Amino acid sequence: MTEPARNQRKPLGFWSSWSLTVGIMIGSGIFLLPSVLAPYGLLSFAGWALTGSGSICLALVIARLSSRTERSGGVYRYAHDAFGNLPGFLIAWGYWAAYWVAMPAMAIAFVGYLGVFIPAINASVVWQVTLALGLIWTLSLVNARGIKEAGTLQLVMTLLKLVPLLLTIGLAATTGDAGNLPEVNPTGEGPVSVLTATALLTMWAFSGLEAGTMPAADVTNPKTTIPRAIIAGTLAVTFIYIASTYSVMLLVPAETLVGSSSPFADAALGFGAWGPGLIAIGAMISTAGRSTERFSSQVKCRWRWP
Repeated sequence: MTEPARNQRKPLGFWSSWSLTVGIMIGSGIFLLPSVLAPYGLLSFAGWALTGSGSICLALVIARLSSRTERSGGVYRYAHDAFGNLPGFLIAWGYWAAYWVAMPAMAIAFVGYLGVFIPAINASVVWQVTLALGLIWTLSLVNARGIKEAGTLQLVMTLLKLVPLLLTIGLAATTGDAGNLPEVNPTGEGPVSVLTATALLTMWAFSGLEAGTMPAADVTNPKTTIPRAIIAGTLAVTFIYIASTYSVMLLVPAETLVGSSSPFADAALGFGAWGPGLIAIGAMISTAGRSTERFSSQVKCRWRWP
């Protein structure tokens, strides 16, 4: 059988790889960042610019590495091939440990947002634990059915989590008020200090850009598909982060935004009474979707003991 014939049967293509990269970066945290950055004013966008450009450079490096192999494993594979068994194992073990530690946190966050629609959940620890475990097991079963099913679910969840962010950007483009924008540097601190603080706050938002490299063996033409997906995904996320943060600042007065615990929900009031509910649903999808992608990104990755 020829190589093209084998590639045609692989379940993941460009959009599945792209959604894995985008989906695992965009989590529930973006729904809080505008209020966290608001005290630093418009100078906070210098932090976005720094971490965004750094992430794009990192994406270019990972894309180059992914073009050299068709085997699954991503960063583990690259470390193993370059430095041997022990470094490869340590990278894989740390990556895996970070994932299973993050899973309960994301499941609990999902249940917390669900409590917006069903307040009784917040009053019952039993229901919170049951629903969190139910989410984890449901996503586990979907991934256990196969990489194709996991890839389809992952793509759908990624597109759904983008909807409230893109709607907020559109709302700001039509009804945003420049008078709501904060000062350039309300802290009065030096630009370097502000840049350091905002870069630390925004840097973690780009974690996970390497996830699209993990299931390489199940990707059609991985040496070309994965590099394009990684770069396109990182560029898309950088734009969405910066544009959505600026949009919220256009829609919510600076003095309100600083003390807001749900800045996107405040911004969504421009849609009407249903706006905050839309944002809560988007946050739920973001937490559940990120769990899906964390499961999917480790499918068929074989890690060797040193």
